[in-house]
Amino acid sequence: MSESCATCKKTPPLKVHRKVCGRQQGSADINLSPPRGLEQPIAKPSSRLDNGTWLHNRPEADVYRLLIDAYRLRVTDDCSGDPDRLGGFQGFLDLVASRKLLPPWWAQEKGAACKTLAMDSSQWQHLQHTVEKSDIIEHYGDPQFPMQLRMFAEAAIGRGVGGADGTQMRALMAAMEQGGMGGGVASMIDMTTMDMSGLRT
Repeated sequence: MSESCATCKKTPPLKVHRKVCGRQQGSADINLSPPRGLEQPIAKPSSRLDNGTWLHNRPEADVYRLLIDAYRLRVTDDCSGDPDRLGGFQGFLDLVASRKLLPPWWAQEKGAACKTLAMDSSQWQHLQHTVEKSDIIEHYGDPQFPMQLRMFAEAAIGRGVGGADGTQMRALMAAMEQGGMGGGVASMIDMTTMDMSGLRT
């Protein structure tokens, strides 16, 4: 009986295929994040955060959920308790758009649909429900996912909680995710000058 890829069903020869198949089941090199809570988890999220494509190539509903949860967690982190959550969320969407972090298919009607979801009280992502790090971990099943949401919100807003700039941290996380500090990335990052005060675990 001929062997085939357990997930994508490609048939032999598989020697090279196993090294490059991003969907190979059981591969130790591929960790999709988050393991639950979205229709389509992704590989190498830190790299996508660093290059501004974290929301790209995702289902529309997932993009809405991520935008809402990034904003909700940022409101909690800022301790703002913003009573005008919808107005604040619109401002956040405007910032995300101005930084060119939205997927290419985004249009004005997509923003309206996202806000409709955000105000749907039957959804977990409802804007009027506060969310904390522990809630995000429980819902998405990934202890690192709050950091992804925080890094995305920081990229959109232009600063982290407490005013920290996470550009170097995103680059460091992406380099580590790619398998080390090769390619000159280490020389770009001077850990002694990084302001870590605004970063939360």
